[in-house]
Amino acid sequence: MKGTATEHLKAVRMLDPDDHGNSAPTTVIIDTKGFDELEVVWDVGVMAGTSIACKIQEGAESDLSDAADITDAAFTTVTTANDDATYVGRINLRGRDRYIRAAFTFTAVTQSKMGMIGVLSEAKIKPVTQLNTVAFSV
Repeated sequence: MKGTATEHLKAVRMLDPDDHGNSAPTTVIIDTKGFDELEVVWDVGVMAGTSIACKIQEGAESDLSDAADITDAAFTTVTTANDDATYVGRINLRGRDRYIRAAFTFTAVTQSKMGMIGVLSEAKIKPVTQLNTVAFSV
């Protein structure tokens, strides 16, 4: 039986959509237990400054005190030439540490409108428990 997307996927806000100004924001740590894939959707609005770099980190500790960069899990560096765009990355969670977050590096940034969502998929236990009530299913 096919089922619905909400039975198989879980969307998690990693970074509040906002103007984060000139400070590299801290993202929410995602607990990936029970899923085999993570798609990270980074929505970047208009930025002002030199560049914003974003990489994905993992760790076994829930506070990510042991955070380490995931090899090759970095987005294209955003500048004023390629801002106002949506970037997507996929991570195979099999064999990875349980906790994931995004880490940003700002270079001379004065405005940084952006947000980030993680979509966990390939759930091992279905149906998935959602963080929020599903608004509609048509």
